[in-house]
Order: sequence, then structure tokens, then C-alpha cells
Amino acid sequence: MAAMLICTLRGRGRYTGDILLVCNESDSIVRSVASLATIQVADLKCHIRDDRMHAMRLIDASRYDQILNLDADILCLNPIEPLFQAVDELRFYDEWWGFIKAKQQMYTYYLNELEVRRYAWCHTINVGHWCVSGNHFTALYNAWKQTLRSKPYDVDGADQAAFNAVVRRGLVPAKPFDRDLICTALAVPEPEWKRSVIIHFAGWLDHRLEKMQDLMTTL
Repeated sequence: MAAMLICTLRGRGRYTGDILLVCNESDSIVRSVASLATIQVADLKCHIRDDRMHAMRLIDASRYDQILNLDADILCLNPIEPLFQAVDELRFYDEWWGFIKAKQQMYTYYLNELEVRRYAWCHTINVGHWCVSGNHFTALYNAWKQTLRSKPYDVDGADQAAFNAVVRRGLVPAKPFDRDLICTALAVPEPEWKRSVIIHFAGWLDHRLEKMQDLMTTL
């Protein structure tokens, strides 16, 4: 999946900057994009807190004005430049469903009961796509890490729950992306997919690769 993302970033996304790919292993597919990205192999497990922090520690934020994080199950469909909106802040993506209707703990684990009630009207935040200015990267890292370590890790998606808490508590300056820039495949009708800058196949689980390959054939 990551190889397809990188190819679309360089192609349809017209992105010419640095790409860091952090992955579990460097197989032949990953090596096929070695000329397009820097590849870092690590023992990663999806949504495990220390893995997300490990990937962030590999980045020298002082080299960049903005840093864009993307999950591997994403394709870039149009020029990527509009996603670099984090002039002096964190930009995040509000999903279509709210806290109450979502899988609770993946979003609310680090919020107390009062905060859950306070933010019940808010959309959930998907940690698979965010952009932060270089001068706020360290503040985001520290706030995220501190939140993750404030409670024992015993819920799937703790990193995402902690990210939601960081944003809702205002621990770093933040505001959402323009909604039409990002498409979640399960939430938007297929004919509208190609209008977005990127499309995220979160939720497809075992069918993600197949769905991404099908879309790639039409690009």
C-alpha cells in the first residue's frame, strides 16, 4: 500500500519534497520505490503508542517548514500542495461521525467524563492524516507522548485517542483541514472520490489493498 501512496504523491500529487517511509520490512515492493523515498525499517504495529513516537523521532523538524503525516492506506489523487496549510499550527481531519457514534475508546480513552460530554458534538479525528508546522512539531510530539503515557495502554488505537485529546484540550494550536481536501472512502460515494486531494481507505480492513489497486487502474 505504501508504495502506491508514494507513486501517487510523486505522480498525481506533483510532490517533489522529502518522503520518509517507516515500514515493518523492506520487501521487493517497498524497494521498488527506494529512489522516490527514504525508507526506514522498524518493528511497527498499527496504532501502538511507542511505534508512532518512534516514527516521529526519526524526523529532524528543523529542516522543514511543514511536515505532513499520511497513513499507508491512502492514495493521492490531485496536487498535494493544498494540504500544506499548517503555517503556524497543526492541521487535522474531522471525520464524518461524532464521538458518541464512533468506536468510543479509540477516540475518547484519554478524555475524562466531563470532556466526553463537552466534545460530544465534535467530529472524531483520524490520526492518519495531519500536517504540522516545523516549529510546532516538537510541541505536538511532547504533548502526544505525555498524553499517551498518562494512562496504561490497554485499548486498540490509543495513539488516535491521545491525538484527539491533544487537539480537543488545545495543547497545540490546531484547526481542521478544509473538508473537501480529504475523502474517507467509506463515508463518501465512489463517484466523488477523485474530487479530493487524498483518499483514505480506513475501515476497509482486509479489502483495502484490493480497493486501492482498483482505483489505481483508473488513474
